[in-house]
Amino acid sequence: SRRSEEARIREEEDAEELYRDVNINQGWGLQISQSVEDTHVILTPVKEQVSRILPRVEESVNATLEAEVLTRSSHSSRTSYDVAANLSEMELKKILIEKMEGNKSILRSDKQRNLYKALVEAYEADKAILDTYRE
Repeated sequence: SRRSEEARIREEEDAEELYRDVNINQGWGLQISQSVEDTHVILTPVKEQVSRILPRVEESVNATLEAEVLTRSSHSSRTSYDVAANLSEMELKKILIEKMEGNKSILRSDKQRNLYKALVEAYEADKAILDTYRE
C-alpha cells in the first residue's frame, strides 16, 4: 500500500509538472512583458540605492586594504617590496616590448627604434639584476 501511495504521488507530481509546462508556454508572451516591467520597477530603486551605497563600500574596502598593506609592510623587509616593484616594472616593460614588436611600431621611425632599443636594454639589465638577486 505504501508503494501504491508513492506511485500515486509520483503520478500527481508528473501531471502537475505537465500542466505547469503547458501553462507556462501559454502565458509566455504575457509573462515576458510583465517580467520586463517588473524588472524596470525593481531595478530603478536598486540602481539609486547602489549609487548611494557604493561610495561607502568603496571607502570601507579601501580602508581595509590600506590597513592590510600597512600591516604587511611593517612585517616585511623593504628588499622584498623593491623586488616586487621591480618585477611589476619588468612585466610592464616586457608587455610594452611585445606590443611594440607586434604592431611593428619600431619600424616607423629612428626615434621609435631608439626608444625600443633603450627599453629592451633596460629590461635586460633589470632581468640580470633580479637573476643575480635570486642566486
